[in-house]
Amino acid sequence: MGFRDTIFLQTQPNFTIDELKLIKSLYKRRTVKKNTLLVESGKICRKLFLIKTGVIRFFFTHHEKEFTWNLTTEGMFATVLSSFVNQIPSHDTLQTVSPSVIYEMSYEDNQRLINEMPNYADMYRILLERALMEQGQRLREQIAETGQERYEKLMNNRPELFQIIPQGILGSYLGMTRQSLSRLQKQAYLKNIGKL
Repeated sequence: MGFRDTIFLQTQPNFTIDELKLIKSLYKRRTVKKNTLLVESGKICRKLFLIKTGVIRFFFTHHEKEFTWNLTTEGMFATVLSSFVNQIPSHDTLQTVSPSVIYEMSYEDNQRLINEMPNYADMYRILLERALMEQGQRLREQIAETGQERYEKLMNNRPELFQIIPQGILGSYLGMTRQSLSRLQKQAYLKNIGKL
């Protein structure tokens, strides 16, 4: 996947060639290992990440227990929004779940593009709106849906996550224990065998 094939073209009218060159020059490519901390809780998030390959998880710790509340994959942006936008300490940690290739842009460069490039400012606004809508949807799912409904939805919409993310993290993301996730997976497997 090339840089130009990512969410940029899906969210914004055509950037000029010069605009794309400037954007690409400000995003720095970085290859990171599994379990790399991109943003640590208590520190200010100073980067906006665009994932070329890999998975990033968002989590927080409460009473020494980790709670994964978001997973981002190829072609998606990732940042701790409240910390990045307001330049305040983060309550969340961003960590790679797999070896990843990411592009990262500094807060200062992002602000420069917002102020100097109307197309970028429009794209950034759209990204913020989508992030807000997705967080609202995720909150509704966590409140209203059963663990089984969340599991089935994730299995239908993002089955690749089950191949690359450890069960403990997936269980946390789904709001259940590793044992409950394992039980649901076994039930789904037995159900599929019965259909053969």
